[in-house]
Amino acid sequence: MTLSSRRRPGRRRGVGHDPLGLKLKLHYEQAAGARPDDASMKKALEALRESVDEAFDAVGNAVKDEAVKDDARDVARALRDALSTTFAEASEDLRGCFKREDK
Repeated sequence: MTLSSRRRPGRRRGVGHDPLGLKLKLHYEQAAGARPDDASMKKALEALRESVDEAFDAVGNAVKDEAVKDDARDVARALRDALSTTFAEASEDLRGCFKREDK
């Protein structure tokens, strides 16, 4: 068998174009035609940058707030306790699975 006579995986003999490939190409071309112009894109990116800056400013201010620090500490403790309890229960379950029964 020569290299040229082998079929590539996924190719159908006697079919010029893959129908799925053509459909995907059509959808891609339609989506590409619906893209916003450069000015709209620049405006949207600037708005996104401003929003991110505002979010980081808010986080920076929140970190300085003692009430936020206390709440964050409480949440961290509750999460630690919940994880500790979960792992203790899982450990106990595993011990029970591997425990030998004395006869």
